[in-house]
Amino acid sequence: MFKLTFVPLLNKICIPTYTESEKRDVCLLGQGWYAKGFMDNINKQKFNITNIYENKFINTAQCIRKPEKIIPFNYDIKSINKTILDIDVKNQTIFTDTAIDVSNSIVICGLGDHVPVKKWVTAIDLSGQTYSVVGAGLVGTEIAFKLTDEDKTVTLFDGLTSTHDFLPPSLKKYVLNEFNKKNITLHTNRFYNKEPCDKVMFATGSRPNTLTQNWIQTDKLCLKYENEIYNNIYFGGNCVWKTEIENIGAPTAQLAYDQGKHVATCLNDDCSKPYAPKNFVYTMYVGDNCNAVYMNGYDRFIIVPSCFIDMYHRYKYGSI
Repeated sequence: MFKLTFVPLLNKICIPTYTESEKRDVCLLGQGWYAKGFMDNINKQKFNITNIYENKFINTAQCIRKPEKIIPFNYDIKSINKTILDIDVKNQTIFTDTAIDVSNSIVICGLGDHVPVKKWVTAIDLSGQTYSVVGAGLVGTEIAFKLTDEDKTVTLFDGLTSTHDFLPPSLKKYVLNEFNKKNITLHTNRFYNKEPCDKVMFATGSRPNTLTQNWIQTDKLCLKYENEIYNNIYFGGNCVWKTEIENIGAPTAQLAYDQGKHVATCLNDDCSKPYAPKNFVYTMYVGDNCNAVYMNGYDRFIIVPSCFIDMYHRYKYGSI
């Protein structure tokens, strides 16, 4: 008798239930890391969520190591795949093939880059012997190391006079030394000009989505547009052009996921609090099935087997 009466009472106290009239509507735009951070943490019993997306999201880490695997976005919510999207902030309307009034809804915008990642790197074609990799950033560097694992000859091109400044100084020195050991040729302050090779791979980065270029991200991750703050519209990840958050760092997958998680937590708790940037732990593939692990703000790094990184990503994000 005790169990029959106590357990339902405990469930009522600990797990609130909401009627359909009490639930708020959420319109989630995108299926990237920002959207994933939001969906992994939002109380799905409290909100009705509609996801509008263009099926273009690809995990760049998988492109480098296991390109056949793409992060799934499997949630029991209404999803609409659209290739046409426009947003009228002033009139609180989202346009797909029809106009959707979101004036009484919460909008979570994670539209990502203007240029889909898959248009420049989706997998590594190993059919050639000599490769030109355009762009010596994080992805370009990892691709170069992956190619040398397969005994390919690699030349890296970058328009900057100094590369790898996003790394701690000690790790930058390590990477450049590894380039020399593995005979990876790095050309700085030089653009690719159809130098002869078997294959060319572009890792030149991208820019935020043009739909959000006049948006400003407030410290609470909501939208400021033409000096007006919209507390029902949140956005983050790679679609942010301007932000009022200081020392926020580069728009990495970790940052996008953490911002989505922050917004979900605030909505769950019916609160609004500033987002505090974190010192994330980063990882970069450095060849021979190993990754360098480092933290922003610290000039230290360790080298670990890549399998440990894959295990951590499965634990943390449900996928690699």
